[in-house]
Amino acid sequence: MVGGYKPSYKLFSFFLLLAACSNLVSTQDLSKLQSLGPFQLSPDEDLTHEDLQDVIATFHEMFPKLLSEQSNSTSKCAVAWGKLEKQRSYQKVGGKNINVTASVVALDSFGKPGPGILLGNTAFQGSFDECLSLDTNVRMQYCSMGVAILRTVDSTPVFVFREGICLPQNCTFYDIYKNVESLNLLIGQDGYILFVSETANGQPFYVCTPQGDVPYNAGAIIMIIICLALFLLAIAGSIFNIFNDYYESLQEAKSELSPMHTQTTSVQLAESEPLLATRQPKNTFGRRFKTFLKECLLGFSLYKNVPVVLSTYQPPAAITNLNGMRVISMFWVILGHTYYFLLVFGGFKDFSVVTEHFMPRFTAQSILNAFFAVDSFFFISGFLVAYLTFREMNRRKGKFPFVTFYLHRILRLTPTYMFVLFFFWFLSNHLTRGPMTPSTVGPGSAQYENCVKYWWTNLLYINNFYPTNFGDECMGWTWYLANDMQFFVITPLFLIVLYASFPIGLVSIGITLAASMGVSGFIGGFYGYHANSFYNLYNGITQNASIPTVDTTIYGKPYCRIGPYLIGILLGYIIFKNYRTTFSKQLNWICHLVLWALAIIIGMFTVYGLYGDYHGHEVSKAGDVAYFMLARPAWGVALAIVAYTCHYGYGGVINRFLSLPFWVPLGRLTFNAYLVHEIVLEVIFGNLRESISYGDTTMAIFCIGTVVLSYGAAALVTVFVEFPMSNIEIAAFKLFGAKTRESTRIVKKTESPSSEKKQ
Repeated sequence: MVGGYKPSYKLFSFFLLLAACSNLVSTQDLSKLQSLGPFQLSPDEDLTHEDLQDVIATFHEMFPKLLSEQSNSTSKCAVAWGKLEKQRSYQKVGGKNINVTASVVALDSFGKPGPGILLGNTAFQGSFDECLSLDTNVRMQYCSMGVAILRTVDSTPVFVFREGICLPQNCTFYDIYKNVESLNLLIGQDGYILFVSETANGQPFYVCTPQGDVPYNAGAIIMIIICLALFLLAIAGSIFNIFNDYYESLQEAKSELSPMHTQTTSVQLAESEPLLATRQPKNTFGRRFKTFLKECLLGFSLYKNVPVVLSTYQPPAAITNLNGMRVISMFWVILGHTYYFLLVFGGFKDFSVVTEHFMPRFTAQSILNAFFAVDSFFFISGFLVAYLTFREMNRRKGKFPFVTFYLHRILRLTPTYMFVLFFFWFLSNHLTRGPMTPSTVGPGSAQYENCVKYWWTNLLYINNFYPTNFGDECMGWTWYLANDMQFFVITPLFLIVLYASFPIGLVSIGITLAASMGVSGFIGGFYGYHANSFYNLYNGITQNASIPTVDTTIYGKPYCRIGPYLIGILLGYIIFKNYRTTFSKQLNWICHLVLWALAIIIGMFTVYGLYGDYHGHEVSKAGDVAYFMLARPAWGVALAIVAYTCHYGYGGVINRFLSLPFWVPLGRLTFNAYLVHEIVLEVIFGNLRESISYGDTTMAIFCIGTVVLSYGAAALVTVFVEFPMSNIEIAAFKLFGAKTRESTRIVKKTESPSSEKKQ
């Protein structure tokens, strides 16, 4: 932390901290803070608990009164509120109807202070449903308003809370602001004033949800049409598939009656990657085009795609332990993001319990450091790309398949990626309706505006570089896909060299890895970052606003994250060449036990190495730099050891667990589960009526529910979008007679009964 900053920076940093640690957002128009109220209070005086109670109590007592008294005014808001005071509302309580004025119901739905304010319960959200269910001829809106308590002497925020209020839609933020100014005439006498603003650092500080259904804009309507078209194509393809199979079975039965009948074997293909294509028979393009159209329609068939998802078959060439590694990593990502989402967006009502009792726990380190799961994905991606491409190059006698290498990758990922992005952009706000919905999704929210400005950067896979601020991306969690694609683009440089000469390839990978480690350490040391991502949050420190965040400079940048990917490439080559220990059986076991011990030590160090930060044994600056340099490559080495030892039969029960058939279907859904899981989190959070109290059981329910819903949504995206697009790709390659890469995704192999008898 850099000392000597100006008061304006105090305000900015305080709001940033509160945005991360309670149900708050920070304020954009900070200039207003410098001009409010008389400066009479000593700067060194702190807000006591009694002062805090007095200010909050005064606000909740006087604000509704001022709102009611404005019925004497001539403003539209005052006129609408006057109508509420004259209308009767019948509320059913305990089976009985209570006859009250509509204004009483509106005021009853206002937020009120609850217990645990000193533990972080700073969201007085009121009753969202009571407000919007009010049946009058005055259209109502529920608003969530951020309120900052400022010390009048220097306009420093000393406490921020969120207030839920129920207002006529004719009431504007200006009406609220005037009421707060009136309140300040009373509260300011005690040395404190209230501050409200519409926005804060680009985030909404005052958001409203109106009565009635959410309108569908043009983008939402187009996405609904696309979803409906995909559904109808799936139904049509399924019906066509059934009739086509019936017709082919009749033709096969007829051919069996022929004396010229010969026995054949059939191989049922898998999902998205084409098998080794043979040259097309010489026929007209028109005939091939008809076949192409037929296969495109069959590609949408649920009758074809669902069994592919559920199949547990693995071909002999598959590295089976990667299935469990991939799925467990995805579970880990969801676990970490669930906690992070609730921390950052104010989902915990007792935030200090989280920081003081959860974060210091040893077991909590695996959750707080869940970002290593993304490095697991990088390792697996690098390994599979190298292993499969080396096999393809070997089949092509050393030639690199440049066209199909890049074309297949783009066609494999982009259609599904763009579908989910546009769904998130235009439809996610229609799946959630709660106090926080307007500030998280939908028109007016920061995420919506980010997609308006920057969605094209996702299409080009450059969203980890532009926008320059990590938090301004559309679908922020897809920085991973941008990194992975950028790694993929430069991968041929390593593969071609490795295939030609292992020593030279090893040197090229080593130099690149060393450069990545050096850059990571230099950036971390230059800006003085803490290796512990939660260090500042845990210690109540706000980072210097004049320097970029670690997410912007290190976390999302490919030159800092490529380490595990390079190690994956190297392991892919080793297993392709079948390099293995050649000692005696006893020495082999000893060697692999040593490797296992090394993997465990490395894994424990990377995940739990920062535990001392929470117990008075803070990591030194040199230690922070070393961690930035070594942690991610070290994690890749640990995974490489696990994959290597398991593949060659030295994994024991761990290999059997990671290679269970159970993981295979889930592994096929992992890509889409990653795409949709934060949408699921936003839907869950957006529908919360109140923040939750932290508890291990509560969080387990949240995490398990998010996993189940994410994989359920991923299954829908897979069978309705990903597989059909992949099947169309296969058909297109066949149409033009192009060679395609060899697949490891053969789902099922069957032989005819006659063939079995012959054997």
